[in-house]
Amino acid sequence: AHAHAHAHANGSNSGETNDKGISIKALEKMSKDKDYNSLSSMISMSSSDAYRQGLVQQQSHTLALLESNSESSLRSLVPALLSMVHLHIANDLISQGFSSSLKPEPEPEPELMNNNSNNNGNDNHDTGTDTGTDPMIHLQKSLNYFPWNASSLSILANYKRMNLMDTQQNICTLYEIASVNASRVRELAISVLGEGEEEEEEQVIGGDGDNQEIQEEDDDKVQGNMHKEWVELLFLDGMTGVEYVGDDDDDDDGGCYEGQTTSGDDNENTIKDQDSNSNQNEKENVVNEAAINSEYSTSDVESVSSFMAALLHSTLRNHEMALFHLKKFNFTHRIHPNVWAYSMGDGGMKTATKEENQLIATTATASKDTATLAFEPKIFRGNVLPKDLYNGMCNVFAPKKPYWEESNYQNRGYYSFFNDLTDDILFCPSNLIEDVVINHLLPLIKAQIPSHEKIVGFEWWTHTRPLSANLGHQLHFDTDEALLDKEKKVTHPIISSVLYLTGNKDSGSQTAGSTIVFNQTPDSKEVASKAYVSHALNNSFMIFPGNCLHGVLPCPGSNEESNQGRSNNDGEERLTFMVGFWTRRVPDNIEEKKLYSPCGPLPPADDEHSWVKEIKKGYDGETKREDNAEKYGNKVIIPDVLPAVSPAWECIAENGKNNSDDDDKGHETENLPIPCSLDHRFFVHNAPQTFRESLFKDETFA
Repeated sequence: AHAHAHAHANGSNSGETNDKGISIKALEKMSKDKDYNSLSSMISMSSSDAYRQGLVQQQSHTLALLESNSESSLRSLVPALLSMVHLHIANDLISQGFSSSLKPEPEPEPELMNNNSNNNGNDNHDTGTDTGTDPMIHLQKSLNYFPWNASSLSILANYKRMNLMDTQQNICTLYEIASVNASRVRELAISVLGEGEEEEEEQVIGGDGDNQEIQEEDDDKVQGNMHKEWVELLFLDGMTGVEYVGDDDDDDDGGCYEGQTTSGDDNENTIKDQDSNSNQNEKENVVNEAAINSEYSTSDVESVSSFMAALLHSTLRNHEMALFHLKKFNFTHRIHPNVWAYSMGDGGMKTATKEENQLIATTATASKDTATLAFEPKIFRGNVLPKDLYNGMCNVFAPKKPYWEESNYQNRGYYSFFNDLTDDILFCPSNLIEDVVINHLLPLIKAQIPSHEKIVGFEWWTHTRPLSANLGHQLHFDTDEALLDKEKKVTHPIISSVLYLTGNKDSGSQTAGSTIVFNQTPDSKEVASKAYVSHALNNSFMIFPGNCLHGVLPCPGSNEESNQGRSNNDGEERLTFMVGFWTRRVPDNIEEKKLYSPCGPLPPADDEHSWVKEIKKGYDGETKREDNAEKYGNKVIIPDVLPAVSPAWECIAENGKNNSDDDDKGHETENLPIPCSLDHRFFVHNAPQTFRESLFKDETFA
């Protein structure tokens, strides 16, 4: 494209300042008053000294080429053009995957934010031979040419986040400044596009002038229109992601920047009376400005950057700052700050005390359940699988192993595999997966299954996420997607489960994101009252009713990692193996059975699917279940009920409306669109209905 609170039983801190001395109310006022310089300066208080220095230097850079259009020319836009050129090069390099194979040297932070080229495009950065394949070099050049390039700042923040090149707080600040810049550049660019419209209309009404003056005026108009086209292309389309949404048919001469709101006669009278009625003129200017503004969409860059800032602030448990950004959207609820606090455990940026954790985890016992669950989510902690099977699973699904490439995991939508529990397979597993599930996971869940229910098959899938760089996993329900698509019926496995393979060796440190399970089902009429929190722990097995809403919060990383901005996990990722246990054959509803699709068949064991050959090694079709029991013994593992946090959700809207719906002048403030590719439903509108509605949308869970 981004997002810290003191945990207590009754909700988040509603004070006016956070622990960085930032006044949230002051930020809201600056945003409403469009005091962008003050807004950027206060936001940067949370960042390191180097970032503050860079941001202060950025403030000294004027937007002369946008703030005044009276003597502007196409040449004045060259720095902005060069900025976009380097941004596109950086984007192309990142998309080609250079970022995964290179370790770019970090540049001094102030230079990334500073403009040392005096905006003339003649800085010496282009004289060397360092263009290469390092996206950071081109992002730096882009910002040197034009420090207000919001797209470059947002992509820089994302590149640093994905490659663990800085602290989360500094990255969060980059997103926030990108959001501020997008808003300011959008406003100034639209102002430039609206300039000259009234003068042109007055000339049409006045009528007279010699041919020489008319020709000069026409030349100026052509130059001005071309300048406006480039302003729209560079600053709106390119730097802020703003689109023209007005009606071209309203303007016969192509002047698409006009915001006329009155009839021809009324407008003519207004122009004639300008000198005698300045107050009326000011009112008309306000109306005209609003009309011009309405012809353009909100900024996609501001939307993405603000959303990421809210997400990172939530991860950092800075929930007051997160709320400042969330108010820009039409959200009504967010996952309660207490849930974030408890899910971070001792690995959060602000460590909750043992007493606070106990207080949070026990408050749920006095709450009224939203949904009656078949059983409370439980976890079997540590050593669930014997060492050889555990190592086998970690090896087959290690991040660099063939499984991920051969299944096209990064680019494919949701897919899983379905295994029938036939007598033959129960008696003699044919591969590692069947051995793990049948001999070691299935026995652990039987106590949770009613006697009249029979599990006939299991669906399994895997996920891998880089520690500290991932955004978690979207809140969702496990369903039979074929039946849902075919008959609009919502069905679930009787039990859903997660086997944690890698990502967190120590139960006292939450370097991997926690799984959260809500006592909320598709039929719930109210938001969940409880959020059960499962801290990821290697070789542990978590189970929960298959109809529960669940997901994964972002990985916070360890304290050392957060402070240094470097990974200390030697490339280890959050690796999980999920199993849904079904009481009916899900593939029966699938008309066309495809490989790597929901509840699809296991691929053949050939060179194209070498990972299948790998899981079949050592299984000759003769090793019986009794032999495994004799080999491993009949160990008994007692599960623990997951700690529950209550309340699970926080309402952040008043009377069902977002707090930013209306400003002091009585005008409605347009909400930013929610970036769908980043929306994990940690912040939602219209809960709980939105979760059921999501089942019937064309979505996939990555």
